[in-house]
Amino acid sequence: MACPPPVVPDTGRTDAHIHTSASHASSNPHSQSFDEEGADDMFTAAMTEAAAAATASPPRAKNRGPTLLTRNDRPRQLQRDMAQQIPTAHEALELLRERLSSGSMPSQRQDPFKLGLVVEGGGMRGCVSGGALQAIGDLGLKNAFDAVYGSSAGAINGTYFLSGQRHGVDIYHKHIASTEFIDLKRLLSSKPGTPAALNLEFLLDEVMERVLPLDVDAVLESPIPLKVIASSLDSLSPVLLENFESKHDLIESLRASACVPKVAGTPVFHRDHRLVDAAVFEAVPFRSAIADGCTHAIVLCTRPLSKKRSRFGKVLEATIKRAVLNPDYMQDAWAASVEYLTMNGLSHDEMLMRALEKDAHERYSWFAGAHVLPLYPDPSSSTFSPLCTDVETLRTGVAEGRRMVTNLVKLAKLPVESANGSNISTFKRRREQPARKVEE
Repeated sequence: MACPPPVVPDTGRTDAHIHTSASHASSNPHSQSFDEEGADDMFTAAMTEAAAAATASPPRAKNRGPTLLTRNDRPRQLQRDMAQQIPTAHEALELLRERLSSGSMPSQRQDPFKLGLVVEGGGMRGCVSGGALQAIGDLGLKNAFDAVYGSSAGAINGTYFLSGQRHGVDIYHKHIASTEFIDLKRLLSSKPGTPAALNLEFLLDEVMERVLPLDVDAVLESPIPLKVIASSLDSLSPVLLENFESKHDLIESLRASACVPKVAGTPVFHRDHRLVDAAVFEAVPFRSAIADGCTHAIVLCTRPLSKKRSRFGKVLEATIKRAVLNPDYMQDAWAASVEYLTMNGLSHDEMLMRALEKDAHERYSWFAGAHVLPLYPDPSSSTFSPLCTDVETLRTGVAEGRRMVTNLVKLAKLPVESANGSNISTFKRRREQPARKVEE
């Protein structure tokens, strides 16, 4: 049976450096439903927890924040999750393998393709994609990619990755796992001058400026561009922020991408848009990457494959969103996000999971002919809260991100030793050496 032609997302530009993506619509006769309920998107899950925690009674015992669930503590459905099976013949891996073998460099390609690296955030779960990016840099895979697409924490991870500062991922377990950055009790405070519950000023203006300074010039001059996704309250769609003209432009774009409504403060006005957290529309920006011209993409996910949620959880989530996280300026955006995040009865996460099926690029219109390969962390090492501040749990998340990439390299037999940059021997030495305290 002939497949319907791919639907190329309709995009528009509001200025020289901002792209807005309209809602995708299609009726795909090949669509099938999963046996399980769709996976949750990070934003709503995190915000449910945030609102519930902020309005709950004080804990009976002092603790260091949400921690990694043990094997016995994990819900039964999560224990049944299977580790991802890597499709080693995937077209995205074939392109990656060819570029590594030939020593292909950004802006000097001999092939007509565009390979995107898509990075999910997810609050403190961003440590997983941060660890994955660190491994990509260590193993010399970086120059095979043509652009990096990041949502929220994923965009912040992308800056340290492109600047070559491999210890940027340390921000999670060394610098922001504290109440200076996350304190849900501040949601209830009406005292003037109280920082937001999610204190982006502490992260962007203190940690990334003075504690572990980001090499902004290296990001701005990188031959591999960073594309930051945010959600526009004006176009009611995800927007792509790129071609940064200055440090201020870059930092404000990062601030907008991570600005969770109410929890992180009011919307960020930047590039003539009122912008909030990317995850309102696109926690995993694979559709923005496709709309930007990617023919192939590798997606670094921070949530495990096939995480299921109960119907009660979905109802609670919707109730919390309406009652607590629904200031007037968000009402139209929430309505628009429902339409954008579902297609043919599938959630955004379910759409991405379809990429693992054979000929997905032809069977499903939302891939618009692009070859997309999502990489998922193992649930035993990544089932923790986006608001986690437990240091050891965050270290485990970083390690899982690194394992995710090294496992891909091993199974796909990628020629990393011939790639420009670090090789296997260097990677092993770095893994054994203690991290430096301050990035030079």
